[in-house]
Amino acid sequence: MASPSGQPNAKAEEYLDKGKRALAGGEYEYAIQYFRQLVRMNPAQEEYRKLLAHTELERAKSQVNVFTRPLFTLWAILLVYVLRMREAGLKVSRVLAKSKPGSRLAASLYATCCMGANKLEEAALTYEAFLREKPFNEGALEKLSKIYYDRLDFVNAVRALDVLRKLKPGNPEIDKMYDTAVTQKYT
Repeated sequence: MASPSGQPNAKAEEYLDKGKRALAGGEYEYAIQYFRQLVRMNPAQEEYRKLLAHTELERAKSQVNVFTRPLFTLWAILLVYVLRMREAGLKVSRVLAKSKPGSRLAASLYATCCMGANKLEEAALTYEAFLREKPFNEGALEKLSKIYYDRLDFVNAVRALDVLRKLKPGNPEIDKMYDTAVTQKYT
């Protein structure tokens, strides 16, 4: 990567740096352009060809995910809600939840499947992970607090219900659950 005078090729370094930043940011088209320039400049450099191949593979994966995610969502909904096949829905919704970590639908489907398969701990962990990304989602907080309340985990139920009470002040059902959980927590 050195020029005949022994100095590093500044243009190649610049392209390599920009290409790696574009790849890290998910801008595959820009990264491919930079890596192609590097391969043209230094065709014997194995590292550049590997980076180009890796980036093209990542771009292809991202394009496949864009087209298959709606199919996974539809298939998971069909398995869970229409056919009541919780175990099969669990597998499909797990893939969906991992591919779309911030999606409320994916988290809700996966947690519903976990509850149907009697895996309450996994359902609680799913809602907790979702709430780390979107901490004030009322639906997820309600479901998480009910899981904790039903499992008699009053310490965590109080924590979830306290946040929910602040989001929905004056809700008698939430207030009753909160009062019961606080009472049980200290007994």
